[in-house]
Amino acid sequence: MVYGHVRGKFIFKIYKARHRHFTEGLERFIERMDKSGTRKLLLDLSRLEMIHESELKRLIELKRHLQDMGIVMSVLIRHSSRKRMVNIFDSIRTIEPFELFDTEVDAALGNNISFVAE
Repeated sequence: MVYGHVRGKFIFKIYKARHRHFTEGLERFIERMDKSGTRKLLLDLSRLEMIHESELKRLIELKRHLQDMGIVMSVLIRHSSRKRMVNIFDSIRTIEPFELFDTEVDAALGNNISFVAE
């Protein structure tokens, strides 16, 4: 039964932010992405230590835009930058909550990072 729902669909897309001003590249990626087959966009921020306020604002806008199309945006944060990045996303949780994951496997299984544990 599940196969019928996922057949021909991409389910996950992953965008890896490589530098501080990543939102422009992310916007181009989203424009080219097959939105009819994608259910979740995983944004890998593991190479970043910090997100500028304007980038965070644009990230929220993009997340909401994707959400209107039925696509969930989640964030991948690996151990090296975890504490600072988790704190940033924790601080905006009441404005726009993001699911945070440690690995791609965790994202697929739904094992998100808990704010309480930090």
